[in-house]
Amino acid sequence: MARRIGWILMALLVLVFAVSNIRFFIDPEFSTALLPQVYIDNALMVRIHIFAGTFSILTGPFQFWAGFRNRHFKWHRLMGRFYLGGAVVGVSSAFYISWISFGGFPAHIGFFALALGWGGTTAMAYHRIRGGLWKFHREWMIRSYSLVLGIIGIRFWFTIFQALGVEGEPAFAAAAWIGWVNTLLIAELYIGWYRNRQVTADAPAPAE
Repeated sequence: MARRIGWILMALLVLVFAVSNIRFFIDPEFSTALLPQVYIDNALMVRIHIFAGTFSILTGPFQFWAGFRNRHFKWHRLMGRFYLGGAVVGVSSAFYISWISFGGFPAHIGFFALALGWGGTTAMAYHRIRGGLWKFHREWMIRSYSLVLGIIGIRFWFTIFQALGVEGEPAFAAAAWIGWVNTLLIAELYIGWYRNRQVTADAPAPAE
């Protein structure tokens, strides 16, 4: 039940995030998005990055839905390829955007580290599935997807910092780290919990 509730919450969060990103494509001047000028000056690359990230993030709820995965495995594999393609484009554009990002040098490093982490974990997930290591593939995909969800975390924490009176670059620089480190930490805790659960389930029953 807890896992089902978690999945529903994740799916709703992803849906709200995707719908909110429509504004970046219907507003030619980014005026309604209230973005810093540096992003407006690089609108094409920013739009490519947002589209790739949104595309990847939308596949997640289906990929982690066990019922869908078991009943429609061909679709699971196809959506996995879509996710991989989105990650390649998203990471590539993120490497560029990280160095022009708002928030100064700390934000540059934070966004670069996020891009590096997303690319690295996705590559590991792909390598594991090519080797038939399903369990490890799943774990690396959880890490990879947690970093994509970090994009939502960054927006969330930036909003929180603004509400607390921290404005501008300091708020953005802090969010650029806290946003994705939190989601990755949650992913690691979940992976550890799931491993222990599997060990307990596989343990032999005590002799009577």
